[in-house]
Amino acid sequence: MGFTDYNLNAIEFKKLRTCVFDYDGVIIDSEYIHSEAKKITLDYLKITYNHDILEKFKGYPDNAFFEYVKKYLVNGNPSIESMVYLKNSLYKVLFKKIGLVEGVLDFINWSKNHFNYIALVSSANKQDINLGLEKFELASCFNTIISGNDTIKCKPNPEPYILMTQQLNISPEEALVIEDSPSGVLAAKNAGCPVFAITTSFSKEELFKAGADFIVNNFDEIKKTISNEQFKLTQS
Repeated sequence: MGFTDYNLNAIEFKKLRTCVFDYDGVIIDSEYIHSEAKKITLDYLKITYNHDILEKFKGYPDNAFFEYVKKYLVNGNPSIESMVYLKNSLYKVLFKKIGLVEGVLDFINWSKNHFNYIALVSSANKQDINLGLEKFELASCFNTIISGNDTIKCKPNPEPYILMTQQLNISPEEALVIEDSPSGVLAAKNAGCPVFAITTSFSKEELFKAGADFIVNNFDEIKKTISNEQFKLTQS
């Protein structure tokens, strides 16, 4: 069974009213900058670590990463809060290197003509999200924005996506989610939303295992798939 068509029939395209974007790895190409900022933080604090942990926590909130560091790699100081603060400070400095994920701007503009609502749902903190939205002038594109500051639990918990559906007064099956990480896919699926996963940050195999309904390499593939399915509906 192929990775690009194995569960497409699970998506009820005629019900879709909202296109939902994750942030890191879907809108901005930032995962490598987050990893670099974490690495510099650990090196600066002279914390011994296996580089695998940077990959292991890709797509997870900073607090989850530094809670692990504090629990397993640090005795005494520094605190979780001080490590997060240092990492965030470094991220702001490195942010100038970040660009948009290829094709996302065209796809956002295309989505405005094919969906009633456009939403952003991320576990990133509001400050990080605002950095990108201001730099690329995207804030006005979204009807609602959910950040890690707006929920008690972050992805892979479904709470961020449940909150989004409540704010827009839609049912989960009406929201097509675009994610790039297994934790994001799990969150959206557990909230009841159909998911397109894009391979900007993780492999097809990892996204398949997480339960994505459809896996693509770029936004053009998403656009073509939606257009084809909507055309089929007009002919039925």
